[in-house]
Amino acid sequence: MTPDIALVRPRYHSHLITPPLGLGYVSACLKLHGYAVSLVDALNLDISPEQAASLCRNAHVVGISVM
Repeated sequence: MTPDIALVRPRYHSHLITPPLGLGYVSACLKLHGYAVSLVDALNLDISPEQAASLCRNAHVVGISVM
């Protein structure tokens, strides 16, 4: 199944890696309304922006978490 929506937390320099709760809440709400959602946690996966983007290439909408 191709995700309709990809939610991304980019990689940044941090000594503490916590779950992306905000993206989790948004994902749960979207799923309740019938959307297919993928969550790409580039910080936890320790992947480059290019690798994160390649994981989103089939999404119709991409949401990116920023601080």
